[in-house]
Amino acid sequence: MKRALSLFAIIPGSIAGVLMLLTAVCSCQAQTPATTWTSVADTSTPRPDYSQPQYWMMTPKDPGAHAVDVLFVHTTTFKDPNYVDPATGALLTTPRDPTAAPVWNQTIADAVQDSAATAFTNTQASVFAASCNIYAPFYRQAALPEALWGDPAASERALSVAYTDVEDAFDYYMAHLNNGRPFILAGHSQGSNLLLWLLERRMSNPVYLEKMVAAYVIGWSVTADELSRYPHLKMCTFSTQTGCIVSYNSQGPLATFSMARPGAVSVNPLLMLRATSADVAPASMNLGTVLMPPVVSSQTEMPQFTGAYSLDGALILTNPPQNGPMASSSQIYHIFDYALFYRNLEQNAKDRINAYRTSRPKQMPPRVR
Repeated sequence: MKRALSLFAIIPGSIAGVLMLLTAVCSCQAQTPATTWTSVADTSTPRPDYSQPQYWMMTPKDPGAHAVDVLFVHTTTFKDPNYVDPATGALLTTPRDPTAAPVWNQTIADAVQDSAATAFTNTQASVFAASCNIYAPFYRQAALPEALWGDPAASERALSVAYTDVEDAFDYYMAHLNNGRPFILAGHSQGSNLLLWLLERRMSNPVYLEKMVAAYVIGWSVTADELSRYPHLKMCTFSTQTGCIVSYNSQGPLATFSMARPGAVSVNPLLMLRATSADVAPASMNLGTVLMPPVVSSQTEMPQFTGAYSLDGALILTNPPQNGPMASSSQIYHIFDYALFYRNLEQNAKDRINAYRTSRPKQMPPRVR
């Protein structure tokens, strides 16, 4: 697994700085092939104890409200302050203090106070709110820019620290919170990077794989090589398939670079199939693009905003945003991967849950509507 590109949560008062930071990072390096996971034992910061509620960003008030859970792993929101312009929020290519030690991971103490992570997860994970009980752990996320630009071995270790927490959270969830319910795995950017790792390792257990309705590995790539090396992993080929993966990276036809890793396999969220450039979904299939505060002042919904097709593992928008908060000179729409296809993702989660129910009627209560 390779170092994760990050997504930066938008919080009030820092929208411009966040978008500047995103542009700077994305223009420097796209996703590249995975490397081997290195286990992490003791680290320099304490590990979260997921038996303690403060280490969960989200848990349901009523775990019985839905028949299915989602474990959501949030995107990157943590930056080394030494590389951030305090006035603009822009990412610096050199540290403000050259003598300061690199910051590789957020501490768990800082993570639980990270309002940006919570704000962004509130918007993305809400795709599943109508159909799932939402569980979202805090974790010691790999920092920017060190995890992207630093020494590869050290960067890989930073991601390994983050992955250790995600795996611990999943193990605790399965042992103490799941109570036999089917589940969805979902995330974005670094969170999806770590989820792919989890899929490779934990879903090799057929008991777990049988309980997985689907995995939404959005804002990260799954490659053909990874599918070959881990044959228990399958990309979704139709909208009601279960036990499969949805993965894509949104960009325009004139994108200045690509977020897709070499060999990436994309699932078009409008068609919900492993797609090629010939599989063009028109904007009429888009059930609704949804923007939420603080990106906009109030929730804004735009049906039939854009169509999409897959090309070289990337998801190409047929109608890239020309103005407003989604407009991008680079035509990279990473930060809006969920928002652009919000209603389709929401409906697809319901469709896959209902298909899971049909195939396993004794394990599921009444249908999701």
